[in-house]
Amino acid sequence: MPTIKQNNILLGGGRYINQNPSLKPRSSSGGIQSLPNNLQNNLPNLQFNINALGDPSKVVIYFMRNITDELVLLVRVLWKKIYRKLNAFMCFSIKSYSATTQFFSWFLFWPLFNILFRVRIHGRENLRGLRSPLIMVSNHVKFYDSFLFRLAVGPFSRLLPMRFMAVNKFIDPFMNTMAKLGIVKFVYSLFGVFVIEQGLGLQRNLHRAKGIIKNKGIVAMFPEGRISRTGEVGMFKRGVTALALSTHTKVLPFGIKIKGRNITINIGKAEYLPTGRTYEESAEDLREKVVGLVVSR
Repeated sequence: MPTIKQNNILLGGGRYINQNPSLKPRSSSGGIQSLPNNLQNNLPNLQFNINALGDPSKVVIYFMRNITDELVLLVRVLWKKIYRKLNAFMCFSIKSYSATTQFFSWFLFWPLFNILFRVRIHGRENLRGLRSPLIMVSNHVKFYDSFLFRLAVGPFSRLLPMRFMAVNKFIDPFMNTMAKLGIVKFVYSLFGVFVIEQGLGLQRNLHRAKGIIKNKGIVAMFPEGRISRTGEVGMFKRGVTALALSTHTKVLPFGIKIKGRNITINIGKAEYLPTGRTYEESAEDLREKVVGLVVSR
């Protein structure tokens, strides 16, 4: 039976590996046969056999394919660097713009709400010394609850901007009408609100919020996910606790109570959520804190 020599094995891209250690590439001072030696110096993981690469076309194919691979790798590395720079610039721009609009909004909302309502704010001492990153949570009573956050933190606050997590589809007919008219989108754009779509899954919906926390921002959320028509605090969704626990970020609870023309905002203490519990259990514990703030005064 004839024997088959397996000294040289052809790999993808025209690469040859010499399996016989007794066969060593012959040295060459120039010409096409010096190219494998140069390639061998640049790619120490491969041992070349000049006899196998004796065909100039194979050498050229090998050389071009490796150059292409290197160029593709270089483009990918450069794109990642450019993408990070662009993303950082966009985050900085949105943060600066939102901080500016939210700063000036206080001078509009404070007199407006105090003319239309009787606003009382308790627990402002819990805001002292707070720094970002931070997660703010509250029960959801009215469509203007997010403006009450702005009243609560005061005119000159280090807790700006607050990036509110919101949706663009509502159960309330009035809010759906506002959305169709483009008013909701306009308000969102003014105050740095970021939108999530229900049904995309927990991780995808928290991706933007995690990015804000990573850039030392503040995320404001209504964990009920909808406005409570009865005024009672509904069940909290697990997204808020998943965000807090996965990023190890403090949570600052608010309790909002609206009765007639009376608006009461109670601010709790910012704390880390205890570990060792499920997202659902932590969400229920957080809900109880907010309920306590709502009924406290």
